Amino acid sequence: MINTQAERLILLSPEQLFKSLHQSQDRQAIRDGDDAEYRAYLNFYNLDMQKLYPAVKHKLSVFEAAGERLVAQSFKSGANSPELVNSPELVNSPEPINILGIAIIVHGYYDHVGLYGHLIRYCLEQNLDVYCFDLPGHGLSTGPRASIDSFQNYQTALDEFIAQICPAQAQQRCLFGQSMGGAIIMDHLLSNFAGQNTSPYTKVALFAPLVRPAAWPINKWVFALLRHFTREQKRSFAKNSHDVDFLEFVKNDPLQASVLPIAWVAAMADWVVRFVDLAPCELEVLVLQGTHDSTVDWKYDLGIIREKFAPKILSLDAARHHLVNESEPYRQKMFDFITSN
Repeated sequence: MINTQAERLILLSPEQLFKSLHQSQDRQAIRDGDDAEYRAYLNFYNLDMQKLYPAVKHKLSVFEAAGERLVAQSFKSGANSPELVNSPELVNSPEPINILGIAIIVHGYYDHVGLYGHLIRYCLEQNLDVYCFDLPGHGLSTGPRASIDSFQNYQTALDEFIAQICPAQAQQRCLFGQSMGGAIIMDHLLSNFAGQNTSPYTKVALFAPLVRPAAWPINKWVFALLRHFTREQKRSFAKNSHDVDFLEFVKNDPLQASVLPIAWVAAMADWVVRFVDLAPCELEVLVLQGTHDSTVDWKYDLGIIREKFAPKILSLDAARHHLVNESEPYRQKMFDFITSN
């Protein structure tokens, strides 16, 4: 994901951008692609979309939700489809070309926006402006690292992100979520549209969505005991993708948490019970699931999702958990499935 070793050693690091954003007295800090610290961040995570699509405009902004300062980013497209991007008269046009709507991306546990370049590029090529943010305790946002008191705080963060950052009017509004991001989106849908078959979203795609973790019937008792003796465990980095470069990058990513807080596990356990009790809706969701996923209890999860929604499911033979960063053949199958539905 990093183009050169020099970019690993860049002086303006992601940590420095984090400090700069949250030490600023400007409570609504905004950066664009010309800002040196933000440009360094974009280069570090290979998110400089102007290298592929010159019409793209980058924007970073800070908003407050769930008691934290959360960092949002937008990638506003323009003429981005492959057949248009090489046309100088379209690339240089001051007006967006054929923008179909917006894509809202919600990342997974331990993740942040910096790791979602493949999905952002796909959305831009579909002529969707992209809006995404780092959840509390993740990436550039504040909060105890990888921890939360209640999953309801994630709902509050998503609600405020949509209200404060995302355009109110768009021809299409698409929702994309990976793992815990899928859980947050499902909760959002069931909490707001129970019993309905319509919503403001024209397409919802869930990548390996979390309902409960793998081996949860056993592990929930293990964590119930551990919470009396420790506040956190050392994190282990799972082989959750066939993309070895991604796996190596994550181990050295400066915005990654190094522990698994017991508080997060407790909040997740409470959410699992609450989610199963939520009333269903009739909304169609696209579910993409790998058969070699050892992170979530995917067979159980798909059963619950079938009870709650009207899902269209793509089963990806041998794919692992981190689908938005799986190897290219899996990503292509997923994106073809989303496009065709």
